[in-house]
Amino acid sequence: MKDFLPHKPTERVLDVLELLSQNHDGLPLSKISSLLSIPKGTLSPIIHTLNKRNFLSYNSDAGTYSISLQAYLVGETFASQKSAFQYVHEQMSSIVNSIDEICQLGILDQGNVLYISKVDSKEPIRLLSYVGKKLPAYATALGKALISPLTESEVRQLYPMGLHPLTPYTITDFHVLAKELDIIKASNIAHEKEESMAHLECFAVPLFSGTELIASISVSVPIFRLSNDKSETIKQTLLSAKQAIESYFTSQAISKKSFLSQSS
Repeated sequence: MKDFLPHKPTERVLDVLELLSQNHDGLPLSKISSLLSIPKGTLSPIIHTLNKRNFLSYNSDAGTYSISLQAYLVGETFASQKSAFQYVHEQMSSIVNSIDEICQLGILDQGNVLYISKVDSKEPIRLLSYVGKKLPAYATALGKALISPLTESEVRQLYPMGLHPLTPYTITDFHVLAKELDIIKASNIAHEKEESMAHLECFAVPLFSGTELIASISVSVPIFRLSNDKSETIKQTLLSAKQAIESYFTSQAISKKSFLSQSS
């Protein structure tokens, strides 16, 4: 966007809000005009519109304008969304503290799962992963959780070139994958064993805000360290985290767009 030029009227609105946010006692129109070098004739309709929309309040005794309720509510909405990613990360840390295996957070990116956060375990032998890594969603538990709401037809559209194997255990048949996605929808747990990497088993859960799929979290374990009891513990721990995160998302009206805007 090299040729982008700021929209002057919009800039002036933002300048007014920023100035008054730093002057809690408020300022008269003449002072705002002077400080921002905006002619009164230009400034007056901006101020009156912001006042009418409840972004500014007017003190008739002092003749001053100050930040009002609507600006506060907008700021509070951002603050609640800003903390959503941190909340998920805290839940991931809690999972790792409980299980001592790596926990990862991913989103769907054009048929791939994109890893956007992780919390490592303290185990000397563990999965080495990194933020920014991409893998075909159909080959990972994290990714299968993300595509679990899709129909078989939608999955085929997502992978027009077919399902290519990463290991001998990768699912490459659309019908088989569709059946597994149905199981994930019913159980809320995705699973894969050596489908993306040898000697590794993974469990994941999708994370919704209302009906919108936001992301998914997973726990990955070297097969030699996994028992039936540990598998059940991982599943229950992930389901508990899913319930907590989704309750938070829904209560704060978190959207995927707002969640991702502060994940980088």
